[in-house]
Amino acid sequence: MLSAIPEPLAIEGLSDALQDIATVREQGNPELRLIGVVISAIEGRTARLQRELIAYVEETFDRSSDPLMQSYATQIGKTIYVCDSQKSGKTMLQAYPDRKVTQQYRELALKIDSRLNTAENVKSKRRVKSNALVGFRGLMIRFAPRLSTDF
Repeated sequence: MLSAIPEPLAIEGLSDALQDIATVREQGNPELRLIGVVISAIEGRTARLQRELIAYVEETFDRSSDPLMQSYATQIGKTIYVCDSQKSGKTMLQAYPDRKVTQQYRELALKIDSRLNTAENVKSKRRVKSNALVGFRGLMIRFAPRLSTDF
């Protein structure tokens, strides 16, 4: 999964990441898959960089023939609460359970879980186990112990 924020080098960074993924596939890991792009630090007003980044993601990822590669509809808003929760050593769910940005993270976690299930189903049809998906699921569980509507 790739993440991008509306900053001057975001589009170049996403482009470089795609090239790196292609190189890794060619040089020994053809099973490597991108499971989407999340855009974060979105401001309420639509700034030029934000519009350009969203347009690039839509053009490059959302029009892909691979549905796993598409961006997530949930975008994470720009907020100071993420930094504040990190400083306190807590997750957003612990520090700010009722904030809008925390709900955005909850929604994103559910969508990632759904996409991982889809990717695992594709993998199981090919009879190939994916340690990367299992590892990422472990990170998701650390972020949100239960991927359900009650967290």
